Amino acid sequence: MEQLKTSLFAYYIVMPIKKVRRTMLKPMIDRVTGRWYCTGCKKHHHGRVIGFYLCRRWGGVCGKHISIQQALECEVILLGGLQGKDITQEVKRKLRERDGQT
Repeated sequence: MEQLKTSLFAYYIVMPIKKVRRTMLKPMIDRVTGRWYCTGCKKHHHGRVIGFYLCRRWGGVCGKHISIQQALECEVILLGGLQGKDITQEVKRKLRERDGQT
């Protein structure tokens, strides 16, 4: 098996910078841009995706992983993760209208 070689510059400069970026800057950028983690998809969504939270302590899910009845029982519905805009009343009103029509 051949040993992989890396330059001293990459090992002592580039790799630590990448590690700092991954551990410190990415969470800050996610907070500013409104990205949030969906426990259903197991990935981050951008700030324009609606997050349904049954309880603020648990992770939220996007619309793919929740039914209309579960959405109506949600404690809070946010646009853009936990730091996002609270749109609970608007979404629940529209869901009730849609549920009444079908």
